[in-house]
Amino acid sequence: MKDTNVVINYLAAFLLRLLLRTGLAAAVVAVVLRFLRRVVFFAAFLAVDLRFLRRVVFFAAVLAVDLRFLRRVVFFAAFLAVFLRRVVLLAALRLVVFLAVFLRRVVFFAEETAFFLLRLLAGMFCAP
Repeated sequence: MKDTNVVINYLAAFLLRLLLRTGLAAAVVAVVLRFLRRVVFFAAFLAVDLRFLRRVVFFAAVLAVDLRFLRRVVFFAAFLAVFLRRVVLLAALRLVVFLAVFLRRVVFFAEETAFFLLRLLAGMFCAP
C-alpha cells in the first residue's frame, strides 16, 4: 500500500509539474500570441499608413509636376506679357504715326481748301 501511495504521489507530482509547465507554456504562448496580435495589428496599421504615405508621395510627385508645369505657365505668361507689351507699344507707336500722318493730311487738305476758297472769294470780289 505504501508503494502504491508513493507511486501515486510521484504520478501526482509529475502531473502537477506537467500541468504547471503546460500552464506556464500556455501562459507564455498566450503572451506571445497577444504580442504577435499587437505586432500584426501594428503591421496592418503601418500598411495602412504606408498606403497613405504612398498616396501622399504620389500626390507630392503630381504636385511637383504640376508646380513645374505651373512654373512654365507663369514663365510663359511673363514672356507673353513682355511680348504683348512690346506688341502693344509697337501698335501704339504705329497708331501715333498713323494719326500724325492722317492729321497732317487732314491739315494739308484743310489748308488747300482754305487757299482755294480764298482764291475763289478773291476772284469773285476782286475781278480783274
